[in-house]
Amino acid sequence: QPEVAWPLGPLAGFGEPSELAPGARCGVDEGPDLRALLPLAERANELTPWTSGGERYLLTFRPLLPDESGC
Repeated sequence: QPEVAWPLGPLAGFGEPSELAPGARCGVDEGPDLRALLPLAERANELTPWTSGGERYLLTFRPLLPDESGC
């Protein structure tokens, strides 16, 4: 898988810590940030390595359900 550069602020501080896995974080993007991210996310999959601040990350994307406002 080719690496994809994260187009927004540093991933290390994105969102909030999550209980899904050790070191996992969860965050929500919307508006201009989402518009910048969507074209890249559409070409990626769960194995795509994302880079930010010299580090590599694995990301999972999903839409918010109607009753959700965040993580």
